[in-house]
Amino acid sequence: MLFADINADMFSDIITVDESRKSLYVHLFDPLTSNYTQKVKFDPTNCQTITNVAIGRSVSTLRLFVTCVDVNHKTVLKLYDRNLNDEIKFMSPE
Repeated sequence: MLFADINADMFSDIITVDESRKSLYVHLFDPLTSNYTQKVKFDPTNCQTITNVAIGRSVSTLRLFVTCVDVNHKTVLKLYDRNLNDEIKFMSPE
């Protein structure tokens, strides 16, 4: 479980991994109800099993680091950045 401000609203959201370890869930905090009211499923590309998730920052945005085992049974690191529309998009390592 991780805490991060995914949607840039100044409130901490929660990131969890499901039981199959194939998907991430982002639980968004709603300040009007003081609850986590939205649950968004996020599937990292080509990940068979998620082994670790970390949150960091690039120069201008939040960055999600996902370590997983790919279809070739190799451990890989996937980088995802939040864009200006608060969507999480894959970042190429180039």
